[in-house]
Order: sequence, then C-alpha cells, then structure tokens
Amino acid sequence: MRLFFYSILLIGLCISCGIQHNAPTAVNPNRQIPPRTTIAFVDQYGAFYPNDWSKVYGIPPRNGKKNAYSLSKLAEEKSLSKDLEKFEKEYLSLLKKHLQNKKRVFILIHGFNAKEREVTRNYERIQNKLNLTNSDEVIQFYWDGLYTKNPFSSLKTWFTASDYSQYVGKFALRKILNSISNKDVYLISHSRGASVIMSALSSAPIDSVKMSDVVENHYIDTASLQNDLIRNQKNRIYAIALAPAIGKSDFEIKHEDSIYNVLFTPQLKAFHISTNKDDLMLKKVVGWLSNKLHPTDLGYKSDSFEELSQSYKFLKRTDFSGLRSHHFINYIQDKHFNVILKEYKLNKVKK
Repeated sequence: MRLFFYSILLIGLCISCGIQHNAPTAVNPNRQIPPRTTIAFVDQYGAFYPNDWSKVYGIPPRNGKKNAYSLSKLAEEKSLSKDLEKFEKEYLSLLKKHLQNKKRVFILIHGFNAKEREVTRNYERIQNKLNLTNSDEVIQFYWDGLYTKNPFSSLKTWFTASDYSQYVGKFALRKILNSISNKDVYLISHSRGASVIMSALSSAPIDSVKMSDVVENHYIDTASLQNDLIRNQKNRIYAIALAPAIGKSDFEIKHEDSIYNVLFTPQLKAFHISTNKDDLMLKKVVGWLSNKLHPTDLGYKSDSFEELSQSYKFLKRTDFSGLRSHHFINYIQDKHFNVILKEYKLNKVKK
C-alpha cells in the first residue's frame, strides 16, 4: 500500500503541466490603498515587483520550472539589478514612514496553490472581521506559492512552493518586519503561509544545496540575507496560523548526530495555530504521511503540538477538528477563527 502511494507521488512530481506563477495582475502592484491597506507583492525569491514590471520583465512562463523565471534572474540578464534594488529600498522606506504613526499592523499571508484574485477576496473577508481603526494598517502580503488547476500537478506545486515559502520569509517578510518598530504586529496566515512566518521569525536555516542553486541560477546574495534572526525592533508579534502546513521537524535543526531547537525572535509573544485531524490535505489523505515529504503534522496532530509546547511556551492551539476542508475561506468562516480573534481582542464587536 505504501509503495502505491509513493509511486503516485513520484508520478505527480514529474508533471508540471498547467503550473502558473502567482504574479500580480496590476501594472504597479506594490502600493498603498487608502485608508489603511498596503500591498506587498513578491516573487518566489522575495523580490518586490517594481512598477511596470510586466513591460520590463515579461509575463512568467506557465511551466513551473524553478529556474525559468525570477525578477532577480531577469534583472541580472537585462542589467537592471540596481534598478530592482532601488525600487525595493524606496518601497521599504515609504512603508516605514507610512507606519510611523500606526499602533497596530496586520500582515495577511496566504498559502501555496493560491491565485491573487482568490487571495484578495479572502484577505478582505479577514479585514471585515477585524476591529480596524485609523491607527491600524493592513499589509496584504502576496508571494509566489504557484498555482494550478491540474490535480496531477498539485504535488509538484506543493514541493516547489514549500521551498519558495522559506525564501520569501527570509528575503521579503523579514525586510518588512525590520521596517516596523514598537508596534503590535499580527501575522495571520493560511496553510504554507505558516512557513513564511517561521522563516522570517526563526533561525531555521535553508538547505545549503538549495541556497547554492539559488545563487547560481538567480544571482541572489543569500549570504547577506540569511541571518540568524531579524532585528529586535521592540515589536510585540502575535502569529495566528490557520491550517499550518508545517511540521514538528521545522522547529528542529539537525547537525551531525545532534538535534537543536530553532530559536525565535524575542519579539514573538504568541504563535497560535489551529489543529484539525479532519483536514485531508494536512493529513495527506493517509495520516502516516503527515510528518513526511515537507511535514504538515503540526496542523494535523495535536500530539505534535503537545511535544513542541514543552519547549516553546509561546505556542497556543485551537482545535478546528470537524472541518474537512483545507480551503482558506472555510477556515476564515469557521466559528473557531472568531474565537481566536476574540481572544486577542481583534474581533469587530457587533452593535
């Protein structure tokens, strides 16, 4: 039986048909939308999409090949690397200035296999649940978790997007968080978006072989970007991870014959996850695969949470069991999400 499932997985890994990059539809995607929304849209390696990006860099190919496209790769080939870096610095500088008088910052982070239009609707559903005021700002964070409607391509999407989630966490979300100081920051994620948070807030390393591949093919200075921890900006960070597609092993660093705990920024006050034994995606259908092939057992098994919570006191949990869907919209609309928001006094109070 297990041989059968692994055979299906291997077949799925070889199929790239219909895989698309989650690229922006707007000509100038990274912008502010009054009264209190900011867009942060990055590619699979954390580069911020500049103005007129499609005219300058072209539309991403629909083949899902990891070395076929990235802004940094094309910028190097077109001698535009300095222009790309300049746009990022200007964007982050404007963001820092814009947030100076804000008290709370909400950063919404989607998962893998998600398209911009669908993600935007789900972000708006979350914002409609929050008790937002003029002293708040919502950052809608979009990353390239790939997208496909082909069920035979979904496995390929999962494995590739799992790597991308780590890159955008370290190379993009970290930069945003380093632009924020002395605020209450709420990170609300879905699925593999939890990995984006993990990579941004922790010392968890990215595989050196994969990093070498990124340097060779996409010309990214990974050495200067992959620091142990983000700067301590004296923020109070609270993470809420719905259907977190991460595992117990993501909190461990294996070195030779020893295992070390991953370190987190002291700014992190709570990492509140959902667990759901009925989520078929996190279960990987058969259960025993949940801690393999980019593990998802933390969002699936309560015992993984119980083990980790002994070492990581900031971990909190709400059980969503009974919800069979993995879709973002279903987790947002579930009553347990309202309970979490109420716990942190984020919910919109009905009059």
